Amino acid sequence: MPRKAKIETISAVPYSVIPGRKYLVPYIRPPTAIHGYEAGNQVPIIGELHEDTLLGFPYLHFHHDRRFIPPRIYNEMQNPWEALAVTRLIPNESGELEVDPLWVDLPIKHGEFTCHRQMPEPTIKVVGLDRLEKLFKFRKLENRVCPHKRVSLSGMYPDNDWCLTCPGHGLKWNANTGDLVQQIKE
Repeated sequence: MPRKAKIETISAVPYSVIPGRKYLVPYIRPPTAIHGYEAGNQVPIIGELHEDTLLGFPYLHFHHDRRFIPPRIYNEMQNPWEALAVTRLIPNESGELEVDPLWVDLPIKHGEFTCHRQMPEPTIKVVGLDRLEKLFKFRKLENRVCPHKRVSLSGMYPDNDWCLTCPGHGLKWNANTGDLVQQIKE
């Protein structure tokens, strides 16, 4: 009987992912429908639960791993970069938005996902990118992990300038030196 090939964990892939290949990817099972996913479906994520007060989004959220979003859902998204945050906001008693309490303690699991594409390049500039660049100007990308929110850039192939763009918040790093590449000129 042929031996089944070992499936790589996405955070351990040192090279670019290969569309069509399966990987072990972190995911959550949202209790409510979100971005084309039905409640309870596996939603591939990158990074951990966090908030981005500095970027004007003070709500707990995850980020999609856009490489593993099924084509039907991906094609229905107006702009996959605008659907960065994976969370559900609801109005509280005073009418202000807050994270749906059902979303706060979602466990992160790992499951098999087919890679459908390389990580798409950003099509929008993340609001607050200029502030992030100032804060991280002297930090380095180490072991392909973005120092902002510790998002792994493993499995991503550098662009033509040999840079990696963090899919979480858009910081761009020189893959050889680990230096931040400024996109917003001061």
